[in-house]
Amino acid sequence: KRQEHSKPINLHFLDYKEERKENILSTNSLKRHEIALELIDTVLLKAYLMINPKLIGPLLRLKNCCCIISEAEKDLKKAGLFEELLILYERKKMFRKYLEYFQREVKKPEASTHAHGIEKIATFLMKLKSEQLSLILEFSPIVLAEDIELGVKIFTGIDSSVDAKNFDRDSV
Repeated sequence: KRQEHSKPINLHFLDYKEERKENILSTNSLKRHEIALELIDTVLLKAYLMINPKLIGPLLRLKNCCCIISEAEKDLKKAGLFEELLILYERKKMFRKYLEYFQREVKKPEASTHAHGIEKIATFLMKLKSEQLSLILEFSPIVLAEDIELGVKIFTGIDSSVDAKNFDRDSV
């Protein structure tokens, strides 16, 4: 059932991107498929929570996973599935929520959680593009305060996908 709705959406966006007209859907048709896919994915997530939580990660990693974010977030938090919650944040480009999660981890007194959080923040910041410079600038002091070498890597582009040359020098 899921594929009945995901395939037309994928073809629509592929054709749209390549400026072809073969599989372009009307606005109403596209919206209908998106709503159906949103409901299917949300129900799947809830079913997986009850039956086999190990299937949630693969569902959230689907290119076009369309679960209702607020529902998924609430259910994942309630079930204590924080790795899956982070997958949701990353896939849905909810970068601030992802970083705030680890910022809270850093504030916990356990040493292993603290170090893990610093490393995760740095690694994530290194993945962000220059369009997210404001987030990089907001969350990098946490890393710099704990590990100057790791913090510098965020801005130098070493070990990261960030093209530091594109940063606004005045902001940095």
